[in-house]
Amino acid sequence: MKLVLLTNFIPPYRLSLYQGIDQIFDDFEILISTGMEKNRNWEVNHEALQVSIQKSISYSKNWKNELGFSEKTSIQLPWDTIGLLKRIDADVVISGEMGIRSFLSALYCSWYKKPLILWLTLSEHTETNKKGVRILLRKFLLKKSTTVLCNGKSGERYLQALGYQNKVFYAPYTSDYKINSKSSFHSKKKILFSGQLIQRKGISEMIDAIDLLFHNNKDLKFELVVAGSGPQEALFYALSKWEKQLTLTMLGALKYDDLKKVYQDIDLFLFPTLADEWGVVVNEALSSGVPILGSKYSQAVEELLVENQNGWIFDPLDTNEFAQKLKTAIHTESAKLLSMSRFAAESIKDITPNKIAQNIYDAALFATKTSISDKQHT
Repeated sequence: MKLVLLTNFIPPYRLSLYQGIDQIFDDFEILISTGMEKNRNWEVNHEALQVSIQKSISYSKNWKNELGFSEKTSIQLPWDTIGLLKRIDADVVISGEMGIRSFLSALYCSWYKKPLILWLTLSEHTETNKKGVRILLRKFLLKKSTTVLCNGKSGERYLQALGYQNKVFYAPYTSDYKINSKSSFHSKKKILFSGQLIQRKGISEMIDAIDLLFHNNKDLKFELVVAGSGPQEALFYALSKWEKQLTLTMLGALKYDDLKKVYQDIDLFLFPTLADEWGVVVNEALSSGVPILGSKYSQAVEELLVENQNGWIFDPLDTNEFAQKLKTAIHTESAKLLSMSRFAAESIKDITPNKIAQNIYDAALFATKTSISDKQHT
């Protein structure tokens, strides 16, 4: 079976999944809209994959969330999509998201009688502000698709709310981190935050919760390790007033492989996001056997975390709850953390690149059979 995937770019945590797909299919080609988005610090690395960069028009757009923050995102319009798909002539087309890329893919698949799979990385929370023409386009694309891939149940519920009733295959984010539980924890807890230092990641909410925690607990001490860069980096230095209680380690933006080493030396992972349709850092932490303090606004947290078993779930907008969960995690005894670490590793064992690649193959096989059946009935 020959498969073509259209997506915006290849982040490092997708590489192992795409390699897994490449091993299953007879022929696998990827069309990307850009080598790397401008707001990413990652190196371009496609290994031995068949990858072509499309001819695209790019622009930036402010994305506003109902919680009050906004974020500038990069949009690509790959205008040569139909011509490339005609040249490749794949058996199955997978297109990421529900924009121009998928619209052009849908037109091609409709004209040339090819099965279309939409790969939708979204959740109910991230899509709350989508209205008007965008909703009409999404309903049109869902009708044109043979099946869809989505991260998890929240994404599926969103599609059902749009009227989609066909089969859904799950393809959550994966990481290539080796799955291991931890054997020990520091007496003075080391807590990692990894990600872009932007408003959407809950940076100011994290600072407020730490302020409240130290204000109410004068004897409490821990180390906060921050891996990432962005416009809100300066907010962390306001924590210097707690220097007797807090050790602040700012690592800056790290290479993907270097970040793996950091996980091995931390005790807890902190993920206070205000909006993430998944959150691959959750996969990374669980794979490393690290219990997580996770925001309820992450679909990965919703799908993978079990309260007091492999982490703690909180609302980052509720400063009191946020601070209390931090305190609970920091005061958790090593024996309990060891048990949580084992549960963390166990909870991620079915979300590996090879297993999700197999899910994608199953989706392609379903799409092919469905397409053949549809042709026989026309």
